[in-house]
Amino acid sequence: MQDKKRDMAPALLEQLTCTPGSGELGRILTVPESQKGALQGYRDAVCSGQAAARARRFSGLSAELRNQLDVAKVSQQVRPCLPTARCAACCLS
Repeated sequence: MQDKKRDMAPALLEQLTCTPGSGELGRILTVPESQKGALQGYRDAVCSGQAAARARRFSGLSAELRNQLDVAKVSQQVRPCLPTARCAACCLS
């Protein structure tokens, strides 16, 4: 199951980044108004080209994100919230 999740991550990154008019990337990333042009430039660069080239690009981005993710830290922050639904603030602080 974990391998399937890893296989889907590049496709999800591509969808969030490249789906025309979705605005998802702008909602995920906090970008100052003055940098919106740079975000559009990034989107244009990574979403261009043939499907195979985009797949390679997003596979690399996905691997880089996975390497930067501190799973132990995320797990420690989320674990206290799992037993109850009332402690959402504990994960957000």
